[in-house]
Amino acid sequence: MDKSGKIAILFGDTRFMHLADRLKTDFRVEVYGVLGLENTKPTPFECVKNCEFLILPLPACKPLSTMINCAENVDLKDIFSVLDKNVTVLSGKANENLNILARQHGINLIDYYTNEFEILNAVPSAEGAIKIALERTDFTLCGSSCLILGFGRIGKVLAKMLSGIGALVTVAARSPEALATAKSLGFDTQNIYDMSSCLNKADIIFNTVPSLILDQKNLLNVKKDALIIDLASKPGGCDFESAKSLKLNFIHALGLPGIIAPKTSSEIIINCICSFIEERRINGT
Repeated sequence: MDKSGKIAILFGDTRFMHLADRLKTDFRVEVYGVLGLENTKPTPFECVKNCEFLILPLPACKPLSTMINCAENVDLKDIFSVLDKNVTVLSGKANENLNILARQHGINLIDYYTNEFEILNAVPSAEGAIKIALERTDFTLCGSSCLILGFGRIGKVLAKMLSGIGALVTVAARSPEALATAKSLGFDTQNIYDMSSCLNKADIIFNTVPSLILDQKNLLNVKKDALIIDLASKPGGCDFESAKSLKLNFIHALGLPGIIAPKTSSEIIINCICSFIEERRINGT
C-alpha cells in the first residue's frame, strides 16, 4: 500500500483508537480528539489541512444537522470549507444534510456503514444487549419471556442468541416476510401493530425499530417489572418520557459495539475503511 499522503481522523470512540494505531503502520496520520490519545493539540482545521482522506465518526453527524456527533461545537460546514477538493471523506451513517454539503463543496463522500458493516456489527450489538439484560435483571434469561421488536440484522442475531440460552423468544415485526422467517426458525411471532398481548407477558423487551413503536399507549401494556432495552439509533423507538412517568425500567443502549467489544468492532471499521482507501488509491476514484 502506498504510504504517501495524510489521513485525518476527527473524533470517534475507542474503536477509532485502534483504527488510528492500525493506520499509523501504513500511513502518516494526524489525529484530533480520538479517545485515549494524547495528541489533542491541533485544532480540527489544522488536522484536516492538506489531508488525502478524512475519517468521520459513527454516526458522523447529529440528526438533521452537520454538527459532528461527538463534538459539541464542530460543524462540518466549517470543516468542509477548508478541505482540498481532491479529499475523500469517509463517513459513518451519513445523513442527507451531510450528503448535500459534500455535493455543494464537490467533495467525494463515502459512507463506510455498508450492509457488510451492519451484518458484522450485529453480533457485538446483540451480545451487548444480552450483557445489559443480565446485569439489570434478578432472574435468569433461561426461561424468561423475551420480546424482540423488529427482525432485521440485529433482531435475527439476538433472537438466535437468546433462544440458544433458553429464553422464550417472541418476534414482533411489520412485514409478512419477516414474520414468516421468524416462524420458520421456531420463534413465536406477532404483528408489531397488534402486540399488546405480547407486551404484558414479556420480562424483557428488546427494540430494534428506529421509529416510535413503544408509544404511551403501548407502554401502558408493559409489565411494571419488565426491562426495556432500546437498541435503535436516536431518537430511538421508545417514548422515554412516558416510560419514565410510568416508572418503567428502560435503557437506550447506544453504541454497544464500541463499548462491549471495542477490539472486534474496531476491526470491522478498520477492514471497511482500509478497503475503501485501497480501492480509492488503486482506481483513483
